[in-house]
Amino acid sequence: MSEYLKKLGYDDLDFSEEEDDNEEYYNSNQQEEEEEVNDETLNIIELVLDSKKKIEEVEKKKREEKYEMKLKKKKDQENDILFTLEALQSLQKEEEIKNNNKKKKLAGQVLQNVHYKLNVLQCTKMFFESIRPTYYTQYVGNPKYEEEVRYILNFAYKISEHTGERYTNYQEMIEKNIAASRLFKTESKMKGSLEETIKNCFNRHDFCSTLNNGHLFIYGGRIGNSLQDDLIHYNLMNNHIIVYKNLHYLSHNSYTARNTIYIPPIVNSNMVLAGETLFIFGGNTFGVNKRMIDALTEPMRNWSYYNRRNCEYRFNEMIVFAIANVFNPNKITNGMIRGPPPSSTNYEEQTHPAPLPGSAFVPMRSHFSIAYDVDGGWPVKVYLFGGKNTNGLNDFYKYTFSANNPEFDVTAIEKPKQKGVVHWPSPRFDHSSCMISNLIFIFGGYNGKTALNDLYMFDVNTEKWTEIMTESIPPPPLFKHQSFACNNQSFYVFGGRMNDTDKAMTSNTLYRFDIVDKKWNIMEIISDEMNTTSIMNLSNDENSKVIEKDYSIYNPPVSGHTCYVYQNRMIRIGGIGVNDSSVQPFVQLWNLPEPGKTIPLCSYLQQKKKDGFLCDVVFRVKDSNSDDCDDSSFSFITAHKAIIKVRCPTLHEKIVSSEQTMEKHLLSIEDDNNSSPYVTLVDITECDTNIFEAYLDYLYIAEININEKQNVKTFLDLVKNWSLEKHYPLVQKICLISEQMDLSVTKEILRQLHKDLCSLINDHTYSDLILVLDPPQQKAEEEEEIPLFEDDDNLYKEDNEMNLVEEQQQHNGIAVHKLIMARSPFFSRMFVTSGMSESKEKVVHLTDYSKEVMLEVLTFLYTDTLRLTPKNCIGILIYCLLFDLTEISNCCRRLICTLLDVTNVWSIMDIALLYNDKILESECESFILKRYELLSTSFGFSNLPDTTRIKIKQQYEKRNKHQKL
Repeated sequence: MSEYLKKLGYDDLDFSEEEDDNEEYYNSNQQEEEEEVNDETLNIIELVLDSKKKIEEVEKKKREEKYEMKLKKKKDQENDILFTLEALQSLQKEEEIKNNNKKKKLAGQVLQNVHYKLNVLQCTKMFFESIRPTYYTQYVGNPKYEEEVRYILNFAYKISEHTGERYTNYQEMIEKNIAASRLFKTESKMKGSLEETIKNCFNRHDFCSTLNNGHLFIYGGRIGNSLQDDLIHYNLMNNHIIVYKNLHYLSHNSYTARNTIYIPPIVNSNMVLAGETLFIFGGNTFGVNKRMIDALTEPMRNWSYYNRRNCEYRFNEMIVFAIANVFNPNKITNGMIRGPPPSSTNYEEQTHPAPLPGSAFVPMRSHFSIAYDVDGGWPVKVYLFGGKNTNGLNDFYKYTFSANNPEFDVTAIEKPKQKGVVHWPSPRFDHSSCMISNLIFIFGGYNGKTALNDLYMFDVNTEKWTEIMTESIPPPPLFKHQSFACNNQSFYVFGGRMNDTDKAMTSNTLYRFDIVDKKWNIMEIISDEMNTTSIMNLSNDENSKVIEKDYSIYNPPVSGHTCYVYQNRMIRIGGIGVNDSSVQPFVQLWNLPEPGKTIPLCSYLQQKKKDGFLCDVVFRVKDSNSDDCDDSSFSFITAHKAIIKVRCPTLHEKIVSSEQTMEKHLLSIEDDNNSSPYVTLVDITECDTNIFEAYLDYLYIAEININEKQNVKTFLDLVKNWSLEKHYPLVQKICLISEQMDLSVTKEILRQLHKDLCSLINDHTYSDLILVLDPPQQKAEEEEEIPLFEDDDNLYKEDNEMNLVEEQQQHNGIAVHKLIMARSPFFSRMFVTSGMSESKEKVVHLTDYSKEVMLEVLTFLYTDTLRLTPKNCIGILIYCLLFDLTEISNCCRRLICTLLDVTNVWSIMDIALLYNDKILESECESFILKRYELLSTSFGFSNLPDTTRIKIKQQYEKRNKHQKL
């Protein structure tokens, strides 16, 4: 202040003492004010701290109370669960005791009426054949390509600065600077060791697959104990197979290259093809590490363009992987492109699809089934049912995939909450499903304890389930099987396991369910077991070669496989056999829509028994409604000793021990005029006429028709006394209330019938005909030297049998029965309608092409089954042409036509010309005509008859002229 006063002109004034006093006063006041402020602040702080402490204590107390309540609630829930489990176990025990008591009560009780018939349809046009790809291409992911892509993405700025170029986006930078190829390619035709490679490639099980418009895709699965992560694309239209390996080298999902989401090995799952993208459902995934899970479940970070969503999956949610551009090896990607518009500078990310916000949560699972309409176009709707997490599931979801959209919608189809009966399948896994029009059929499965054989239908329009109850006998309980459809009238079930503990109980049966009739049938394929390696050469030309082909066709019991329908053929891929054995991995069943017909053999035997054709035994049985003891109170029932011998040994013993005879002219018996005028007479006292006729019907045609309960019991007792070990176990399953009846019983009964009748071949006990197979070149010379059996009215059955045995031993012939051989029109004319000396012959000479082939043809006549293979199909065709077996001839021709190639067409044409088979000749001509330029200069073409050669040439010239016009 003194300086300021001096400037103002008050230099003489002295205020120094006053200033000191004022300054001292000011400082003291300021100190007092600061002390007052500090005291007030401290008081406020103390109050705040006290209040905060009180708040914390209150909150702590609340947390402790909340925690105590939570513990109490959890304890109560555990007690409730324990109580519920105890109650459930108690209820289960009560239900088990109740069922056991019910079984004990029903044990031994028979049905009121029994009307059992073999629900078997035979299909002579169906036959199995192996599938052999013609071309093979393999693409292997290049690790160098992945390294270079990552380098470009990490050093994009330096690369742009170094090259001096401006790139629209990172994708363009990669395409212009990458040096390594995406995939390594190897290509070859199928032959030698490569065929074994393909066989091993398809020899897998528990894989996921899909077939759409002739394109079959397979991913994952197991080969032995080895998990697979390769992708197989098989084009059925051009027989070309493509295998992709190491596709994870194409999995660049972000330009930071931090998270690589590749598809791990997957088993027990499913997939669907939509457009050019494969959507693979999670299933059992192996190799999904935490880093990949984080990439799938965490949203993109804030620096991501547009703040868009990444693959946001919740914990334990079903993951859907994708492989895009599957029809173009140059553009195939592991994941879908999810990126910005072309003008953006960001990288086009490859990632897997994700559910839309608000979609239903689908828990992770395996062993589930999916059904979808492959020809429905966009959007593709996929229905997923059941499966296994820790236990069986029965929830139901609908996935909706849209074109070129990496996000999909999931809707849960809830079980109706209403009173009364609600149809809904029980929890299950390893079941099958197929879609026909707007209907989804689910069959069988496993619930963790037992296999199932129930059938449910879901209508996608009304979204309602219906349990289908059939009057026919259902298939046995099955799981790990396959169901498929080839039309709108029916669907099929093939393979599968019947028991979880016994792997030997595996099926190779084809079942068909007719939707309109609601009826199950077994489809008996006459050539259901084939195993061979070559086509036989049956030409008379000694210089012609035996045409070798590597075919191994076999239809063993199988599970864990996949079946599809393509061009009316069932295609079976992969699978595992009995006790984890390997099976032929790739086979097809031709002519699947064949309706089939009831077993011809059973109808034939029933009619011949009714007509008394060649019957040699008569049973005298007392009628149930008569108390008299004269002949009028008895019925005389004719039969055949040979049939009785193999079907019921106890009844056959009665025939052997009987010394009574009866003249044939007293009975309605058709005779061949070359046997004894007497038949054996056997008295039956164990039952009345109705029961005995019912038993004979079962022996001949495996049918049971009994109306009254008492008669059913009497019939069951008779079967028990006469055939305790053989027939009784199966018959009681048909007649008893407590037994569970399914088509496995029918299959076993049919197997018994086939086995018994097949044992008659070369059994001379009651044989009345010998087939002698002469070598082709010696037939004419030996025909004069071999005497035919001469007729003698004084010869009885012992002499007949002895002479036939001598004929068989002398000529190395095959003992057969006229009853069965008359099924062939050739032998029927000889024995029945010719009326000439041929009907009295006991020995028939045939050209010996192959005894094994002849035995196969005889097996068909005796059992209606045939092992038709590429090796024996020509020989069987020749014998079928001789015996006038038209249907089997057609079946042989179809198989032969599928085996035609440029090496064997000439031998097959020679056979067609030699045996005047116009149909086969026409097929060979068509084959040659299609390859005329290649085959017209060959030696085989020049050896054709002039008329045939000129005919083919004229057709070729006419076709070329028409094409030019």
